[in-house]
Amino acid sequence: MDVIYSLIYFVYRLFVENFLFFKLFIISRNMEVHNGMSEMELDPVLNSNDNSLSSALCYGSVDNECQWREERCAVGGGQTSSVSKNQLKKMKKRERWLSSRQARRQEQAAKRKQRKLEARLRGEPSSSAGSNRKLLKLSSMELSACRQRVAIDMSFDELMNERDLCKALNQLAQCYAVNRRAKNPLQFHVVNFRGTSRVNFNNIPGNNNWDVQLSEEDYEQLFGLWNVVYLTSESPNVVHELDESKVYIIGGLVDHNHLKGRCLELAEQRRMAHARLPIDEHVKMNARRVLSINHVFEILLRYTETKNWQLAIETVVPKRKLQTQQQQHPTVATSTENNNGHRTSSDD
Repeated sequence: MDVIYSLIYFVYRLFVENFLFFKLFIISRNMEVHNGMSEMELDPVLNSNDNSLSSALCYGSVDNECQWREERCAVGGGQTSSVSKNQLKKMKKRERWLSSRQARRQEQAAKRKQRKLEARLRGEPSSSAGSNRKLLKLSSMELSACRQRVAIDMSFDELMNERDLCKALNQLAQCYAVNRRAKNPLQFHVVNFRGTSRVNFNNIPGNNNWDVQLSEEDYEQLFGLWNVVYLTSESPNVVHELDESKVYIIGGLVDHNHLKGRCLELAEQRRMAHARLPIDEHVKMNARRVLSINHVFEILLRYTETKNWQLAIETVVPKRKLQTQQQQHPTVATSTENNNGHRTSSDD
């Protein structure tokens, strides 16, 4: 009987030791792969070839960077016992994503080649990565014909959890990417940029090279409160035209509607001018008219290009949030069935 117990104990120890070894191997492999990534792969602007930020931010997005940092903290110092099954599952999923990266790049290269061929057949000039970078240099804020100033206020760190902080930084990166690709970019400022959000921002390679004015100072010291218009969807005032002498402030807050009216309250406390975008005056929305940071920023950018609020809003706001013509003007027609079984409308 003792022999059987000894054998069972031996098999159990062998299983446990092999399992721990496998976990350590997976964790170390993921760390090596992440640390070996180049700065080019992590850059959200230069590593993309279109305006779709789903592919532009890719692995270098702030959401993934924060998630990776949390997992590294969980396994730091060899404390593998704190790694949950869910975290291990995410690590395995990331490794599968990295292993298929080469195939995806080849597929994207084939698509680019096909687009260039189609453009050549249509007689259009084809673009390349080199020419794209030259265009980016030409569309800097300094050389831009647009002098409209827009600032994002990052003073809400204490009101957001780590996940929402990462989302706010991700939206900030999207603002920069769309502004960098504009022919005449806005004069882009990020103010009150300190604390956790600034630390997370500085940890991502390439961000210090952004063509944007980053400042830890408040907008009052930088611009003066009399030159500021704080944008908030709860304001009764409406922006009909942009004033180049004013600085339009966007609150860098991701709150999932838990802190409704916070930006308006802040503007009223500090006796600042406040206003909302003319969304209700130009389109009808299915959901609430509170938009993400990057959507508000891009609407302002598109308006400076087109001078048309409706076109700017419809270009930026996702189609699923806008009401269709049928939803705006529903036709109500009662119908009756005649003796032959055919349906006839009472409007006929």
